Amino acid sequence: MSNMISPDDLMKRLVDDKPPLVVDVRSADEYAAGHVPGALHIPLSELELRLGELPADTPIVTYCMMQHRGQSRGERAAELLRARGYDAWALDGGLPAWQQADASVLADSAAGAMRHMNEDHRANMVDYARALAGLDWAEDAEMTALDRYGFDLRVTGQGKEQMTRITFDPPLTAPGQLRPAIVRLAQQARRLLVR
Repeated sequence: MSNMISPDDLMKRLVDDKPPLVVDVRSADEYAAGHVPGALHIPLSELELRLGELPADTPIVTYCMMQHRGQSRGERAAELLRARGYDAWALDGGLPAWQQADASVLADSAAGAMRHMNEDHRANMVDYARALAGLDWAEDAEMTALDRYGFDLRVTGQGKEQMTRITFDPPLTAPGQLRPAIVRLAQQARRLLVR
């Protein structure tokens, strides 16, 4: 019925120079319960009326829960958009497939990376907290969560404790990108701290 794009291919294309626009065509309640980060929400029932909100020169990826493959809302939306001249694709497997792929990007390496950072690079994490999160009172920092979008730090110092999020820009699409992303953040923090 429609052209499909895999979650892995979409992740890679989202960091291209000309990324596709991702459109969630589910209901408002479904969207509020969780969606692809950055997705525009246009329910399938409103799509034809809201075509003017979509750029004609940008590829579009639509998605839903993909419960009825071959006739899912995401596939019907992509088909409608292609009939109106858009370069449109449906996300293969819908939101569940995205969530599974999103979680698996660093699944095998996240625990080891967090342990390594907490044991061997605490000073770097204090630099991240001071320079990148503006917590100039930071004396210690511990990485508590890590995903393809960034990591969470528990920052302490001067009798204070605060959680903060440091983000990767762009988000990671493969485990091999983790170390270079961490190194770039360390270099950025050092540059900011010497000013």
